[in-house]
Amino acid sequence: MTIKHAGIALIIGVVLSFVSGLLFPGNALIDPVNQLDYSEAVGAIAGAPNLAHTMLFISILGMLLIVFGFVVGIYPLTAQQAGVGNTLLRFGIILSVIEWSIVIIGQGMRHIVVHLMQRSAAAAGSEEATLFSDIAFDVYVNMIAVFMSFIPLFPIASILVGIGLVSRIPTTNLSKLSAYGLVVIGIVGFIVYVAAMFAPADDPQIYLTTFNVILFAGAVLFAVLGYGMVKGDDGLTDES
Repeated sequence: MTIKHAGIALIIGVVLSFVSGLLFPGNALIDPVNQLDYSEAVGAIAGAPNLAHTMLFISILGMLLIVFGFVVGIYPLTAQQAGVGNTLLRFGIILSVIEWSIVIIGQGMRHIVVHLMQRSAAAAGSEEATLFSDIAFDVYVNMIAVFMSFIPLFPIASILVGIGLVSRIPTTNLSKLSAYGLVVIGIVGFIVYVAAMFAPADDPQIYLTTFNVILFAGAVLFAVLGYGMVKGDDGLTDES
């Protein structure tokens, strides 16, 4: 039953992550802007600070549910069997928890940016407004640096988790196909990361967009795995 609960948590976590990403000011649906342009991104946040705070909370909650799904649902299964596959799966989950923790820290920093922009708006026309705006910029830059540390971890963790799950799931079903999918998007993500490192500094948008598509695909695969956990697919149950 614990694994089924973990699967439900995983599915809900993915849904919350989707919702928060779509509705966050400046993203896809609410006043979309170029996220690489600081003034536009912060301007969108400043225009709807309460919505921004709400979506950030939902995003953090979603990430915690995803962590719960893997740590409580899948990680204990790796102790049931020996072998390289289970070892890779265990390490992949550990790396995943680290990368998800980085995202949570980054979202917490974004909370501070929103708060500082609120303080700046409240003190409009004063020296304090400029001070709050300058601090918000500093926090935003540091936030981007934090998120950048997530990018190289994601492909590695995805590949390891995918390989580990493929070795655990004996029959070809949606869960196993999702595991193969995690391997594929991990490889593609790594290629995009390497290409971005050597890309012209004035043209990063295509790499950011591609990486976001990869993350979206990975989240869908997580939801499919969560469904497999709820359904009790072979390899994803206590009896496996």
